[in-house]
Amino acid sequence: DIAMDFDAPGMRVPVDDNAVADVSSSHCLEHVRELRPLMREILRVCQVGARVEIRVPHWGSAMAMCHDHKQVIAEAQVDHWCNSAVEYWFGGMNKRLSLYETQYVPSHCFAEAKLLQPTWTDEQIYRYMPDSCHEVAYIMHVRGEQ
Repeated sequence: DIAMDFDAPGMRVPVDDNAVADVSSSHCLEHVRELRPLMREILRVCQVGARVEIRVPHWGSAMAMCHDHKQVIAEAQVDHWCNSAVEYWFGGMNKRLSLYETQYVPSHCFAEAKLLQPTWTDEQIYRYMPDSCHEVAYIMHVRGEQ
């Protein structure tokens, strides 16, 4: 029952440091203009070992940049959080995100796509025929800095 403006300057989630064991975000991050402060807040409130699940529209789908979406969250963005741009996103913090699993949720178009490409794996269909995928779930874990 907490209403927050994630784009407000100096936004702070009203939760103590290291107090959260599980974060679930569904179709929220694509609406946030400045992701870095929010991602830092998520990491701040999470305990080491916490599970962070972020669900967003498939980056290439027709709905990826619909009305009110400020950005697309794609696999490359998640790689930035977990591997290639960690210092930019979480520099100075003693925790990091580690990608555990990527899940693709089929759309109503998946069965037709599967018929069109019977030799492709489900993951290939989700990745390369974007409207076959309703959403992508990135499941990450919080780890202590090494």
